[in-house]
Amino acid sequence: MSPNTPPLEPDMTGYVKPNYSASTAPEEIISHIASFVVEDARTRDNEAPPPSKWFSLTAVCKRWTNAIVDTAAPWAGITIGSIESLRKFLSRSRNEPLTVKGDLSDGDEKNAERLSMVMQHTHRLQSLCISVSHSVLNGLVSLGGYGLTPHLEVLEITKTGLERTSALTWFRESQLRILPLTGFHFSDFSFLLDTSLTTLTELSLVNIDWNPVVNEMLNLLGQLPQLKRLQLGVVMTWSPNPSGTMNLPALQYIALYNLGVTEAYLLSVLNTPSL
Repeated sequence: MSPNTPPLEPDMTGYVKPNYSASTAPEEIISHIASFVVEDARTRDNEAPPPSKWFSLTAVCKRWTNAIVDTAAPWAGITIGSIESLRKFLSRSRNEPLTVKGDLSDGDEKNAERLSMVMQHTHRLQSLCISVSHSVLNGLVSLGGYGLTPHLEVLEITKTGLERTSALTWFRESQLRILPLTGFHFSDFSFLLDTSLTTLTELSLVNIDWNPVVNEMLNLLGQLPQLKRLQLGVVMTWSPNPSGTMNLPALQYIALYNLGVTEAYLLSVLNTPSL
């Protein structure tokens, strides 16, 4: 077909225009509309959309409200709020993959309960992005009994305080794509790197209790062939015999929050053709 040839018109033979309006649409059609809105947003943002993206659909009429309540997809994008709201979203999303985000670091005594409710659905977690206090994490560690997270791709946790924690062992079997962590000791999460070396595309380590020699950091980065974004907020120390050039072919963005001689050397030996 020539580039100037107009596209073929779709064959509308036999098409009959639906004889219903928004107020009379079948519940199946309403469910399809809600699912389409959610999937469109998921495709663009790479995660399930928050209620603000679709909740206005429930205002059309009571039939739309009832139909959407019975459609799982819209409820899978969860912003942690009240206990009752969280319970509704977890229940109505049924078996859909979950995208969960929220702030659990504000001292609310119910925060441990909120996180525990989420962790009871570990088999569905696809993305977990939270700010959380050390006391909430430790409270859940004492409870234990949570399953593994085989479908988790995004784990972003900002923890207040630098106390040690074993909470991240919950995610030890995950093959992560995106891993931003703040406020941990390196040994609290090093096993997450071991299981995600070939899948990580984004890594952010900020306010981490870890002082690697530059060779140790270069060795780690050299095992991350898919890495596209890197943010480091750790203080590195000099190696007696620093390594030479390290190739990071996919890297498109790098940010170092501490910049001294060692960090400058790191930058000088990274070969980043995509940057």
